[in-house]
Amino acid sequence: MKLNYRQKLYFYILVIFLIFFNGGIFSVAAIQNSKNIKAQQENLLIQNNIVLQQIISDVEVVYSSRPQSIPLIIKQHGARQKANGILIQVETDSQEYIYSSFDSQISFVGSDPTKINYKIDTVNGEKTFLAFSKLPQPFDNYNVITGFSMQAVFDDWRDTIRVVVALSVIFSSIISVVLYISLNQLTKPLMAISRAASKFGEGNYSVRIREMSKDELGDTARNFNLMAERITNQMDNLESMANDKQRLIDDISHEMRTPLTAIRGYVHYLQTAKLTEEEYYNTLNIIDRQADRMQKLSEGVLSFTRLRNENADRTTVVNLADLLNDIAKAYSIKAQRDNIYLSVKCPSYLEIKGDRLLFESLIGNLVDNALNACADTAIKRVSVTAHSRADKTVVQIEDTGIGMSKETLENIHKPFFRADKSRSRRRGGAGLGAALCKEIADMYNIDIKYTSRLGSGTTVSLIFTT
Repeated sequence: MKLNYRQKLYFYILVIFLIFFNGGIFSVAAIQNSKNIKAQQENLLIQNNIVLQQIISDVEVVYSSRPQSIPLIIKQHGARQKANGILIQVETDSQEYIYSSFDSQISFVGSDPTKINYKIDTVNGEKTFLAFSKLPQPFDNYNVITGFSMQAVFDDWRDTIRVVVALSVIFSSIISVVLYISLNQLTKPLMAISRAASKFGEGNYSVRIREMSKDELGDTARNFNLMAERITNQMDNLESMANDKQRLIDDISHEMRTPLTAIRGYVHYLQTAKLTEEEYYNTLNIIDRQADRMQKLSEGVLSFTRLRNENADRTTVVNLADLLNDIAKAYSIKAQRDNIYLSVKCPSYLEIKGDRLLFESLIGNLVDNALNACADTAIKRVSVTAHSRADKTVVQIEDTGIGMSKETLENIHKPFFRADKSRSRRRGGAGLGAALCKEIADMYNIDIKYTSRLGSGTTVSLIFTT
């Protein structure tokens, strides 16, 4: 059948529009999916480093005294990681298996032992990120393969394709009907739509169509703008999710430092001090409690974003004196190491309500900052006090450290901000502590006030409304 000019024009315009529109949407979705997979891989590489550091730390504890216990330590560590959804396979260079939580043998052909090798493969019916690593000397005869599930990323991609296809079919059908009925009137405006779709497909997501009428053409323009707005919002949400995941990894690394410091300090204490049986038992209890705190911290930080969007625990009663004394015990080894006098003064009847773990993280970070500030000063004193005032409970952390400038006080709650970068690196700071404190404080409407002057120390006041 011979087509007339109007029909040719109709099909030409329709085909061009569908190519640009659908090509743009699928290109955007594919690019975003590629970015998500890359971001997830980077995050999982960081997690892999954390797992390796934990294995190395556990093995180092027994290497010099009980090297024959290394396989048992690795198996215990692997069982704990499996409970957290992380699969581990450990073998020697002679392919002697030490431990594996995979259902079948995992191998890396041609793996370079000088660097971390990784790939995405199907394991146990799920898309899994696999990383091959060789432990550093003197444990370099151990090879570690870790597995992290990436099935959720691929499931999200399939769901996105379904949504994009449905939107494409619906929107394309609407355009076809409107174009056919109103071709003579819509020729010029449709050119504008085609140009907008072309720019959108090229990556200009801010482009919108001016609504010139209230008829079908106006509806088409409004639908296009609504679609563009939704796609833009979806892309922003995906980018925000990727940033949140990266931030969670940073938070975990920062928060794990506190119990690790306590555990390493008390282990050194056990190795060097002559203790009575009661002192030995009490020290082991402290180490066990800090290990349990590490597990709870990882779970708490991982759910941190969710807690911010939900109703926080505001009913659990926390004895403030017990909380402050536990924090002082956790940091006592660090204080003794740097010859810092750390004191706590709090009435036994004071209580606050909320999540004890988050409060411990809030006050613990501030105490840790105070100890770091006093490390290189002549007068070394950190005091933690608490008192009630009217309907408020006030906790103050006062130090005789180096103090902070006005600029530092203005930027202290910004993530990754560090006033003295060289000093922070020596102390292992990541610039997240004060930002985490601010987020926890905002969650419970706690007012944080800083009073500081360079060379004169700092006082941090936490004001709880009872």
